[in-house]
Amino acid sequence: MVTLKNVNTWMDSKTQTFALGKEMILSPNAKDYLRNKGYAIVFGEKPLTSDLESQIKRILKEDYDIKGEEQLASITDEILRRVK
Repeated sequence: MVTLKNVNTWMDSKTQTFALGKEMILSPNAKDYLRNKGYAIVFGEKPLTSDLESQIKRILKEDYDIKGEEQLASITDEILRRVK
């Protein structure tokens, strides 16, 4: 179930699209949120080639309110290091 809490996971800010997989259910609030942000809903799985670094930075900015570029870079580098 895609809700306001997790909708960002499938949003691609570069293309302004939202990837809706065939097993996913989109809540009405999440659908309204996407519409208000100007995102197009694309049916199919999220491409595996999405830019992980930009997604991490977006999550840190939007969900954790981290603004400083140095802090963003430091945390992002640490996350990428641990993931790899």
